[in-house]
Amino acid sequence: MISSHPDPTWRPVGYREGWTEHGLKCFLAADDLDAATDVIADHLDKVIVDDWSRRTLARWLGMFPPAAAGTRLPLLSAASFQRTFRSDYEGVDQLLVEIDAACRDATGERQQRWRQTFQMDLGFLRAFAAFWRGDIERAYEHGGRVLRQTSGPQSFLAMSTIMYYGASLALTGRQAAYIRSSLPPASWGWPPSAPTSTLRWPPSSPSWRHDS
Repeated sequence: MISSHPDPTWRPVGYREGWTEHGLKCFLAADDLDAATDVIADHLDKVIVDDWSRRTLARWLGMFPPAAAGTRLPLLSAASFQRTFRSDYEGVDQLLVEIDAACRDATGERQQRWRQTFQMDLGFLRAFAAFWRGDIERAYEHGGRVLRQTSGPQSFLAMSTIMYYGASLALTGRQAAYIRSSLPPASWGWPPSAPTSTLRWPPSSPSWRHDS
């Protein structure tokens, strides 16, 4: 039986100070898998960007019992991102089947919140899976949907999706759109006042490398 703390805003000592792994261990020690899953949900994007080797995320996921993922979307999404890192295309497809089932069965408040929070994550994963399955049109559709909902380039999702979206534009013959996709969407506050000929997107910073 999974026991949840009566106060949903409660966090272990140190959690709010950024001791994420400490908080994760405390929740798991209390057998509160849902609260531990919330820790993953809160920090998934950041842990991927901060540790491109994915070792930290692998360690966190390894703390959970083997069957913990179940219908918990943050854990299923995190496991899927690990498979994109290993170029395990079939594995991502398999997890997307479980993710779709979890979305259909999301009846509780927490499950519905996870489904809402992870909409764009799932959009990227579907774009990734469709692209490598050879369904370039579907990759274009999913990628475009994610980018239209993304408010800025800072997120891991934006960095990842624009690569597959741009490639799908080129491969489906949308050459004009592909050229436009070399610049950020207008919703990200671009272009600045500088001439567009001087712009390079994405920037050459190592933080823009994608490892999937």
